[in-house]
Amino acid sequence: MNGNQPTTEYTKQLDEAVNLVKSSEERRHEYMIMAIRDLEKIAEGEYTGEIRGSVNTYREFDLDDQAIIERIMKKYDLNREEAEAYVLPKPAEAV
Repeated sequence: MNGNQPTTEYTKQLDEAVNLVKSSEERRHEYMIMAIRDLEKIAEGEYTGEIRGSVNTYREFDLDDQAIIERIMKKYDLNREEAEAYVLPKPAEAV
């Protein structure tokens, strides 16, 4: 526990539980997979944010939606449907 030995019964039990999980190869593998997924989600969020930033910049320069779609398709290697999802308003949901 932070390099210190557990001093109470509770911290001893906690230390044993932590050591048990750390020694489990299956748990270590699960943790590694979760960490990789987290990093992938972070990268995906950064990529999405970059595209949205580009869309906003193009709008500030008064480009029309079709011109913006064409530019982000080229810049980010998106297909038309992916690019339109960033640019065009989503249809209102049915009530």
